[in-house]
Amino acid sequence: MKRKTIWHLVFCSSILLCLLLVWIIYSLFTVRKAEIISVVNEFNGLNMLYNKNLLLLDENKITSLLLSQNKIYSNLVIRKKFPDILMIDTKLRVPVAYLINKSRKIFIDHDGIYIPNLSNESETYTEIQIPNLLILNLDNIDWRVLKAVKLAVAASKNSIPIARISLDEPSGLYHLFLAGGEEAISSQEQDPYLIAASLQIIISRFRIEGKIISQIKFQYDKPVVVLKSGEKITSI
Repeated sequence: MKRKTIWHLVFCSSILLCLLLVWIIYSLFTVRKAEIISVVNEFNGLNMLYNKNLLLLDENKITSLLLSQNKIYSNLVIRKKFPDILMIDTKLRVPVAYLINKSRKIFIDHDGIYIPNLSNESETYTEIQIPNLLILNLDNIDWRVLKAVKLAVAASKNSIPIARISLDEPSGLYHLFLAGGEEAISSQEQDPYLIAASLQIIISRFRIEGKIISQIKFQYDKPVVVLKSGEKITSI
């Protein structure tokens, strides 16, 4: 009987010690502070981190949840600093274009993601003009805007800055107004990267020849170059 009592005491003591150990580990490694490394002060969703256990925290899952609430960032890197601190390194989305919606600028990155609450007047970006465009949801980009963004990105990679891209809705043609003063016209179906590569070749060629380009029309089988003089040349 005495041996049985001792065994029960040992068993109960072991259970209590295990529970105490679990409690100590949980309380010791509970997230009490999150340090955000960012050049801006905006960060949402921190409330989901507190009282989480640092040992059991799934970095990938938390990263996805935080990115869904912080569209201004393209990537987050989460690091655990034991016993109770979470470090979050941020990478801001880089705008390549913008459009005007309800009298305010909305910036867009190279993936076609709208960047909310960004105010950046120090850089020059391509303005996109789409007729009758109404943005109700920043999570979904209009395909017409995405096409214009791809044109801007492709041109930039070929060192051709575009000041403005405007869509002529009835004809389905994009008008690209280059920073150098030239205008290029392409259809919605054409490949932005082929257009950009052709632009670079045509502009370089005519500059070498000393001819000033007014307009380049890509909507035909072969590009048609219109010079300032009014002369039209079919480019090969």
